[in-house]
Amino acid sequence: MNYKWSLAGWVGIALILTGCGGESEEEAATDSEDGEVVLELFSWRNGETEEFNRINEEFQQEHPNIAIDFQPTTAPEYDTALNTQLSTETAADLFFVRPFALGENIYNAGHLEVLDENDIPNIANITESQLGIYQAENEDLYGVPFNYVSYGFLYNEDMFEEFGLEEPETWDEFFEVLEAIENEGVTPLAIGTADDWVVDEIIANGFYSSFVGGEEWREG
Repeated sequence: MNYKWSLAGWVGIALILTGCGGESEEEAATDSEDGEVVLELFSWRNGETEEFNRINEEFQQEHPNIAIDFQPTTAPEYDTALNTQLSTETAADLFFVRPFALGENIYNAGHLEVLDENDIPNIANITESQLGIYQAENEDLYGVPFNYVSYGFLYNEDMFEEFGLEEPETWDEFFEVLEAIENEGVTPLAIGTADDWVVDEIIANGFYSSFVGGEEWREG
């Protein structure tokens, strides 16, 4: 069977990289015997160690005296582990925070530094709507996007050809396609996943708000 991506959905911010507050940079970092500064980075991206090692290699070409010690855990364990580390003052120098309320709660508890263009010169390249996800009520910025995730649909080209269907370009056409597939006795739309958060992330956060009030509903 042939499958093709279509209907590219919203682009969302997936990860935030942020600094740990409460310590100076000199206190937070670990100095090795040869004078190299070692910064610990805590993340839930435990499947991307190789990728982060490549990023760190590029980083060290410009900053040879700074090493990043990447210490990932699994996503389901991350929040509990991070909160424990923060409460016992054993958190890494750099760590990932969730968007919206969860990240803001960590900032309000005094664990995150305020960031500005002096810390991150390319903040100007980030849109206000994206920065707003990681700003406190007083507009202090405590995190920035690390990467973006694009959601969409994977559809069976053979089935579309068999049923005489064309790729929809509007919501009305999308629902017409779903109805036509259902009339053929086939489940038109399904998400196969072992993790509930994927359904919430893609459906609730990605598409559902468009039908119940849009951005105002999302912010609420």
